Amino acid sequence: MQCGLLPCEENLGARFLTVRAEDLEFSSVYVPCKKHPKMAWLQQLREHIERCDSGSRRSVLAGEFNVVLDSPHYTKAEKKALNRLLNLGFSDLYDRYRCCHKETGPGYNFGPSSKKPLTSKLQLILGTKAIVKQLCNVKVDKEYRRQVPGLDNPKWPLSAPVVVDLAQ
Repeated sequence: MQCGLLPCEENLGARFLTVRAEDLEFSSVYVPCKKHPKMAWLQQLREHIERCDSGSRRSVLAGEFNVVLDSPHYTKAEKKALNRLLNLGFSDLYDRYRCCHKETGPGYNFGPSSKKPLTSKLQLILGTKAIVKQLCNVKVDKEYRRQVPGLDNPKWPLSAPVVVDLAQ
């Protein structure tokens, strides 16, 4: 297990955790949302992935990357940083599944309010070629965002989890 990439990442709100189970490497990622730390952190993540050669193994990177490739709200530099990570051998598992299953929908998993529709793909599950070969199903769990009757003043999540099923 490995925690963290940058010495000060907790101050930035960034998080990184990798767990290895047999030949599977699974990393949970939270990229900071402010531009300067985001760019530095994505650079560190890319360097770490290269150093560990994770792109050539059974690896999953999952979490909130705080970059939406098809949104005008993110800079070219931010999109390039995420694409450089993808170019290390990772694919968006939702998009790969959707290529063959058009009924799946766009994969939106984030919205500005729990009472409004989901509008973008802020959370991603990225997998290597070996993981893509095991891909069985992908869905966005929109029920997770629904309000629970009888609970007073809860803070409802703005994001819906993306769930990926892999064959053994």
